[in-house]
Amino acid sequence: MLDPFGSLSRLKQHVIGKETRADHGDLANAMIRLYAQAEDAERKRAMAFDINDYDLRLLRYRDLFRETFMAIDRPMPLEAALDLGWKLLSDCFEPAELLVKDALIKAHYLRTHAGESAA
Repeated sequence: MLDPFGSLSRLKQHVIGKETRADHGDLANAMIRLYAQAEDAERKRAMAFDINDYDLRLLRYRDLFRETFMAIDRPMPLEAALDLGWKLLSDCFEPAELLVKDALIKAHYLRTHAGESAA
């Protein structure tokens, strides 16, 4: 499995604040942080530790992240990737769990599982 952290870090250095939307940096940071937490949850599960609902959502997020963003044969325009990132986070987490600015939550977070917008 590819490690997304090195590629995402290099991409961030080249485009954030120059060629992208204002939410890119915060979104990328949240997605990377949650992916790392998902890897920790997987280690807990592998060592037979109890995992909670949040751990299960992290693992679901990790699997969806891999399917969505790590497929080499699926190129995606940056704008579409940012929108898809918000959808993925909205599908797996509550707004407070993302640890991003309220203005970004109001602008981009989707209540996809409830079928309603958070705005």
